[in-house]
Amino acid sequence: MISTEIVLYTLLLSKLVDTFEKMEETRSRLLLTENLVSLLKQTECKIIDKVIYLIQGKLGPPYEGIELGLAEKMAIRSLAQSSGKSLTDILTIYRKKGDLGDTAAEAMKIKNQNTLFSQEMTVERVFTTLYKISKSTGSGSQETKLRLVSSLLNETTPREARYIMKFLMGTLRLGIADFTVLDSLSIAFTHDKANRSLLENAYNVSGDLGLVARELACNGIESVRSIQITLFKPIRPMLAERASSIDEGLNRMEGIAGAEYKLDGERVQIHKGKTNHVVKGKANISNGARVELFSRRLENITSHYPDVVEAIGKMNSLKEVIVEGEIVAVDPSTWEYLPFQELMHRRRKYGVEEAMQSYPVIVNIFDVLYSDAKSVTCYPYKERRRILRELVKTEGEKLAAVSDAGKNMEDSSKGAREGAWKKSETEGNLEHGKGTGVHGTGNVVIENPKKKGNVKIQYEKALSRKKTEPRLANKNLTDVTQSSSKDISINRIQLITQIMSSDEKEIQAFMDSAIAAGCEGIMLKHRDSVYRAGSREYLWIKVKREYSSELADTLDLVIIGALYGRGRRVGKYGALLLAVYDEDRDLFRSVSKVGTGFTDQHLENFYNSLESLRIGHKSPRVDTRMDQMDVWFEPKIVIEVIASEITLSPAHTAGLNSIREGYGLALRFPKFTGKIRDDKGPEDATSVHELIEIFKQQLKKRTK
Repeated sequence: MISTEIVLYTLLLSKLVDTFEKMEETRSRLLLTENLVSLLKQTECKIIDKVIYLIQGKLGPPYEGIELGLAEKMAIRSLAQSSGKSLTDILTIYRKKGDLGDTAAEAMKIKNQNTLFSQEMTVERVFTTLYKISKSTGSGSQETKLRLVSSLLNETTPREARYIMKFLMGTLRLGIADFTVLDSLSIAFTHDKANRSLLENAYNVSGDLGLVARELACNGIESVRSIQITLFKPIRPMLAERASSIDEGLNRMEGIAGAEYKLDGERVQIHKGKTNHVVKGKANISNGARVELFSRRLENITSHYPDVVEAIGKMNSLKEVIVEGEIVAVDPSTWEYLPFQELMHRRRKYGVEEAMQSYPVIVNIFDVLYSDAKSVTCYPYKERRRILRELVKTEGEKLAAVSDAGKNMEDSSKGAREGAWKKSETEGNLEHGKGTGVHGTGNVVIENPKKKGNVKIQYEKALSRKKTEPRLANKNLTDVTQSSSKDISINRIQLITQIMSSDEKEIQAFMDSAIAAGCEGIMLKHRDSVYRAGSREYLWIKVKREYSSELADTLDLVIIGALYGRGRRVGKYGALLLAVYDEDRDLFRSVSKVGTGFTDQHLENFYNSLESLRIGHKSPRVDTRMDQMDVWFEPKIVIEVIASEITLSPAHTAGLNSIREGYGLALRFPKFTGKIRDDKGPEDATSVHELIEIFKQQLKKRTK
């Protein structure tokens, strides 16, 4: 919880403004870092977390979910009240400036209202007042907010008022990413940029950049090392690289891998613990336990899924744990998986109960990070999977287990999908041809009689499915339960479908069943992989279905600029400039313009949603040779794009000089798929490294 008490440690707001103005004037990341280092050195350690949050445009870590909730009309009213100008005058300036921060600076140049006293504004007071505004709710809250905003504006200079208003409206655009902050902290307090890796590790397991900064500044680098995984503080998720084929993935996995269904849903991190962990006013109690849900962006999404909270609360096998899974929307009458977009109907503040009925969900659990009051991220994947099998025991699975005991496994309608698999009660090590895998008690071992040598494959659920069957969510469970109950909550939580195999054909069959079930493809995971929070490595690899005459996968790209539309698109954007993320340099490098795949509704929605991200110049975090854009944006929104192929381009900077000197990479015939990746931050977009690898795979296919 953020402490908002005013302490004796001071940093004048004017110092913060001086630094912010310098940052806005530079396009150099090196100068941005130097300016930030200078500011951090001037900041008392007891308030450095608040300074970090303000730089991020926040009032705390993302999982706290602190929102100012100040409407534009309220901001304009407070500005009129503090400046002594009329609402009409303020609106006139606003139309001219196009930014409420710049409007405040102009309006406050000549104050027509005298204050009783004036003193230099401190960062502590600004932060505390903003926090009070965010917590003001209920009857009379609007007037309270108006009074609090005016109290700040009345005692600030026009320069300071400009940033006060930017804080309030969430329009602070400094071009500073988390990695720049980590670099600056390591230089300012350890004098060695190499220590960034230690800070990044602490950030990955805590999700709180302010906490890392405060521990470092107050207690030194050793204190940062001691930051550990804690219940109800989300961990930055481990990410996957991609491969164009199962063969490529297996080669990177040393010949054997765990394969899991890759679902088209929302990744979720589930925390469950005792009620004594509850923070006042933030309780989500179910069956005597506290349950919190966090997105891949570390935002608290508990309120969107009360049905999941209830289901997790009822699972007595889950005590104090952190597990990861994928929330997927399903059709309540057919159990068919629904697309990711349908899940977005659950992202609402009001009408949650109605959304629960119209868009029910299930959660497929695929990893465990914390169990029995300790982190298990250092355990190998196969051991974490064993722990999961013990933890995730739903009522549906119990019913299925009882029913399966008396089933004829060759019954194609109720048995193991095509009747080609028979259950073996053998336990112990599993033979995989080239290697062995370890599994725990309760595992189902299924033999494949079609395969010479009778190689055994580790299956935890029935796999094969005819492509003509409906795309059902774990049909082997629903066969048992639907006859007696239509309550989807029976199987709300389940273990994701998985095999462990070294056989490419077996994994291909598994992938075919995943596609038939409505999945995007499969995930391949190294059996000895530890969970590396916040990292993207080849320990996890995603393999998606191949698209005819198109790239083997879609790309998640960041919107960085736009051109105005013509003809039917007048008044909207005609094309968007897109970028991939350069992890090494913390830059967004352009890769394509896209103007196809958009409906009229898409164009209208993009025009409205991008308005708040408009900036007057190219962001210092953007690298492109496409300088003739009509509009530039802060890199925030991620969209999904498909293309026919990747080509060399002298106009774009993605992968510049990696293939040919002076050339970058670009997309040929790009098309918007209609999918906006609200669940991804800009740094989660397709990386330059991934783009280069896809291009190389494309070249290999051509030479075969």
